[in-house]
Parts: sequence; structure tokens; C-alpha cells
Amino acid sequence: MAVISALRQAGLAVPADVSVVGYNDIPAAEHFHPALSSIRQDVHRAGALLVEKLMLAIEGHRPASAMLETRLIIRDSS
Repeated sequence: MAVISALRQAGLAVPADVSVVGYNDIPAAEHFHPALSSIRQDVHRAGALLVEKLMLAIEGHRPASAMLETRLIIRDSS
């Protein structure tokens, strides 16, 4: 949303001149103008996974990488 504001100040229009896509699909994204397209991810699962892997690292293990499912939520900014 800060990027859209900065683009406006620079005289550019979203999405006519520049498309913008955010990440984590915060609730305000839907109500911003223009509504912000965003990547949606299960932030609760991401947090739990982060803690789990941190605990493994603290215990001296080398945790494997993980990938969570994401979904593109298309709104007015793209």
C-alpha cells in the first residue's frame, strides 16, 4: 500500500501505469483504493512451521526447507 502511495506521488496510476501485488493478503488490502492484489498464505501455519524449525536448529539439527501453498488474490491493483 505504501508503494501505491509512492507511485501516486510520482504521478503514476495503479494499475494503468504500474501493477502492484502485495504479500500475505492483510485485511486492509481488500479495502485499500485500488484494492490490492495479493499473495495469500496460511500465516498461522507459516508461524508454527517457523517455530518448529527454529527449535530444531536450537537443538543442533539442520531443518529441511519447507514450502507452503500460496494463492494469488486478484483485485484492482493488477
